[in-house]
Amino acid sequence: MVVGTMSVPDETELLDFFESEPVDVCPDDGFWCYEVKDTQGLLLRFSFNTIEGSAQTVVIVNGVTVSSVCHEGATSMRLSSTGDKRLLLVEFKEPTHQTTLKLSWQGGVSCIWSSLRTINL
Repeated sequence: MVVGTMSVPDETELLDFFESEPVDVCPDDGFWCYEVKDTQGLLLRFSFNTIEGSAQTVVIVNGVTVSSVCHEGATSMRLSSTGDKRLLLVEFKEPTHQTTLKLSWQGGVSCIWSSLRTINL
């Protein structure tokens, strides 16, 4: 479904992926935030805003934030799987670069951001 500036899975699909309700949500503002914790105690906080087209990941270990990344320009978010691992993929497209976020948490939190320049400067 397309909400605001980006396409996103519906709330039921996100509930299935995260296996929990969002910890913070304001649909009128286009904002959702989910948290998951893996068996090692690593906490992943994932939030997105469909109106602004943004996504943010925060990785917390023992109450200490060890990584925080926010990116704008999201055009799509979809669910996928590789083998037995379920993935949440967020794509960002800008005129000069393309960024992808791959999230999974079953079997351990994995949060991979990657960017490619799409034109020569």
